[in-house]
Amino acid sequence: MANLKIEKWNRLIALVKIELSNLMVYASENERRSINVNYLYPTASNYCIYGQMTGSCFSERALELVKKCAIPVSETIEYRKAELDHLNSPEKFGEDAEGRDYFSALEVYIVTEHGRERKKEIVDFLKGYRQDLDFLIQ
Repeated sequence: MANLKIEKWNRLIALVKIELSNLMVYASENERRSINVNYLYPTASNYCIYGQMTGSCFSERALELVKKCAIPVSETIEYRKAELDHLNSPEKFGEDAEGRDYFSALEVYIVTEHGRERKKEIVDFLKGYRQDLDFLIQ
């Protein structure tokens, strides 16, 4: 069981790295610089990564970025604990914040203890203040 958790965690980290790298390519510098680490809440439509960059995670631009950058990975998400049972689910993101079934790897990571402690590093990377993703290594 412990090996399965480690395997899922390593898979999540790999997907987070891909998503962050894709955001550096597909999100504009202005979009990435609009992220405020103090208001970064993955479960809130205007305060998640995509919501902050585009004004709402349900905007056309957010949907475009999600499709290019993220892989939906989890059916459920809690503030203190991420459910990682559905890694690489082929489903799309849901329609609204209350009923949204799937979250990106980055959103799931940010709600883990490890991710909450590294929100600043995530935002610094997206803003171009740091070049490496070494902070993701557990």
